[in-house]
Amino acid sequence: MSTRSHAGQGAVPRTALVPLAAARARLLAGLSPVAPQRLPLHEALGFTLAEDVLAPADSPPAAVALRAGFAVRALETVGAGPYAPAPLLGEVRRLAAGDPLPAGCDALLPEDALDRDGPVPLALAAATPGDMIRRAGEDVRGRARLCAAGGRLTGAACAAMAAAGLAHCAVRVPRLRIDGPDGAAAFLLRHLACRSGVAVVLQDADIVALLASASGVFEAVDNGLGLRPGGEDMAVGTHAGAPAVVLPNRPETALAAWFSLLLPGLEALSAASSAVFPAILSNKVASTAGFADIVLLAPDELDPARWQVLATGDLPWSKLAVATAVGLVPAESEGFPPGFAMPARFL
Repeated sequence: MSTRSHAGQGAVPRTALVPLAAARARLLAGLSPVAPQRLPLHEALGFTLAEDVLAPADSPPAAVALRAGFAVRALETVGAGPYAPAPLLGEVRRLAAGDPLPAGCDALLPEDALDRDGPVPLALAAATPGDMIRRAGEDVRGRARLCAAGGRLTGAACAAMAAAGLAHCAVRVPRLRIDGPDGAAAFLLRHLACRSGVAVVLQDADIVALLASASGVFEAVDNGLGLRPGGEDMAVGTHAGAPAVVLPNRPETALAAWFSLLLPGLEALSAASSAVFPAILSNKVASTAGFADIVLLAPDELDPARWQVLATGDLPWSKLAVATAVGLVPAESEGFPPGFAMPARFL
């Protein structure tokens, strides 16, 4: 293991390129999930759940109205219509959305489907059991799983948890330090980190991204990687005791380092479920054996079920601007034909 200081220095010195798979395996070898934190829902939003979230009880606990209307017994309205109104014998109560149904009632009539002018309320339309109501436990049964461990906590999941009466949950929050000058590469890394349930910090990081002009002592394990773009000038090692990746200060190489090294490391720290999906290619991917190549993808305009290959290995900024997903061709492959289901991730 060599030690060097990145104080405005350029490319990482190397003798031969290290296969990406080997460098990534060494980066991941020392990583284990960070300790869970129990946070209020609004603070936990976007982070990775550390445990399954279970509903504490049936929700709703009793039948409730879904909209404003009159609570009725559906059996009393059978055959009712504008020219054949049905008398309602019990008390008819108007409910607002969310109000619990009175005992014995099993449906709602719209407000314009009830005639209350006479001595007995008259139904002007038939209702069936369940109309315009949410039955007890219909949202979720008690102890049912609302969200699975390893998934990102979304706004919709937060809303469901709050509706079920939950105020906190346990999440894992891996910490990434981005060391280097502000610019396009640092901006892209911060954006990708925030999209991935990662806290960007200034110190005490779990993993570090060092832009090539950053200062400080970096202990390199692997110098020069078989990855395009920019792998020749990347390195994997440690910085201030934390696993670290050195990368050139360019947005396309930041993208390559993120998806091939940093994101797998951060997912190991958060115990996140895989977000890889199969992208069916509409055109071929050509790659050079011996190099792992980053591939930019966008939905095919003629066939939205397929993905168009925008660029491979060399990633112009014009293509980066319109890409919506990223794939990786492994070093042992020379590419993929049209119709191949390429593992990909959303940008």
